[in-house]
Amino acid sequence: MLRNIILKTLRDRWRSQLWWSVGIFIYTIFVGYFWPILEEQQEQLIALIEAYPAEMFGLFGLENAEELFTPAGYLNSQTFGWLVPVAFAIFAAAMGAQLIAGEEEANTLDLLMSNPISRARVAIEKWTGMAAVMVILGAGLFLSSIIAEILFDLGISFDRYAAACFQATLLGLLFGSAAFAIGAVGGKRGLILGVVSAIAVATFLINSLGNLAAWLETARYISPFYYYDSNRPLFDGIDWLNVGVLTGITLIGLLIALWAFPRRDIGT
Repeated sequence: MLRNIILKTLRDRWRSQLWWSVGIFIYTIFVGYFWPILEEQQEQLIALIEAYPAEMFGLFGLENAEELFTPAGYLNSQTFGWLVPVAFAIFAAAMGAQLIAGEEEANTLDLLMSNPISRARVAIEKWTGMAAVMVILGAGLFLSSIIAEILFDLGISFDRYAAACFQATLLGLLFGSAAFAIGAVGGKRGLILGVVSAIAVATFLINSLGNLAAWLETARYISPFYYYDSNRPLFDGIDWLNVGVLTGITLIGLLIALWAFPRRDIGT
């Protein structure tokens, strides 16, 4: 039963995961293709870009205009600084909202619960399936990045790509766990997805705008996105403290689900 529920979760998500992976691959190759062009045009572009306020580059995880013309800075501005974390968060939130709340709305959850298996076990297995999907998506991003690196010679080491992809996967799973926990407590799938997605966007903006407004700088510490990229993994590699924070918040979501799901009526 354990294996079947995990595999069912993977099977239910394989189409969306496939298309997301294909999209990630195409976009990553596309971004890598333009790196040599940007590098060649650096002298012409840098004077233009330096006219912008320095704080503006903080929106994309950059400290100054010059970093845009480094491989890590370029990838941060185009992919890892905004698109990857937001996309992973929303993808995982949609999956987390579906696993309990979505199945309850579709009247399939009560059929599953008619089997001789505890609700706690169902919650663990569904969450494990979600984690497996996110790991596969993160592995797809890593593979795409390595292929782009080989093709276009950006000059970033594999361990830096691994750090960025690993922390992006954890960030996504955090928001997936939040949606999963709310679904376990009770709520409609669409509402849960909307609320968690809104939180994701809001906390992303708080983290990004913290570089622009001094009064928001302290608020960045409440944003999960801060713990995704405050160490700038493409520049400096993995930060185990940030990994610990992301993991801890993710596990809190799982624990809430394990506490709430056995204590509520299905379909009420």
